[in-house]
Amino acid sequence: MSNWKTLDQFETQLRGDRAFRAKLDEAEPDYLLAREILAARLAARMSQAALAQAIGTSQSRVSKWERGEEAPRVDALRRIAKATGRQLEVRFVA
Repeated sequence: MSNWKTLDQFETQLRGDRAFRAKLDEAEPDYLLAREILAARLAARMSQAALAQAIGTSQSRVSKWERGEEAPRVDALRRIAKATGRQLEVRFVA
């Protein structure tokens, strides 16, 4: 039997930790953006280096975006969407 977990299983486990949950609530928009970038890249079967080359940035910058250390500008999000065959959607929810 494998000890591997899916990302959703891992997140569910982490959300059970009160301290982690408090930090996640504060940083959730940044985390969700990072997760979307990672998911788009993986769905496109691209490496960080390939995505970086396709959008005209460095692999280290893509890595920082995916770790939530930096947030890309909207123009970079447009390039990511185009390079990964996705459509960019930005919205505020009430």
